[in-house]
Amino acid sequence: MASIGRTLLQDHDPSVAQINTDMPSLPALDNPLSFRVRGICAHLQATRQLQLKLRVAIQRDKTEVFFRRMLKEDKGAGQWEGTNYVDFLCQIHRDIKELLN
Repeated sequence: MASIGRTLLQDHDPSVAQINTDMPSLPALDNPLSFRVRGICAHLQATRQLQLKLRVAIQRDKTEVFFRRMLKEDKGAGQWEGTNYVDFLCQIHRDIKELLN
């Protein structure tokens, strides 16, 4: 639960174990974050020909395994083309150290 705010979780479900991972859509909650997230989802649905299915992934749950299989690593573009994320971070770290010395 460290990666999600306690207040965010307490606004709807009292614990991570009680989150419904099969929900067809986000619940309409009366708070600014809910309005913003639902607005983003509505915009994405309106601009796509295919309807996107909501997926809720909880850490150390069967949904996380499914989610991880769907991830693809961005190999970058331009100067970083072909570089994976770890190599990118290492290069940024080296560049910062060089600037500080």
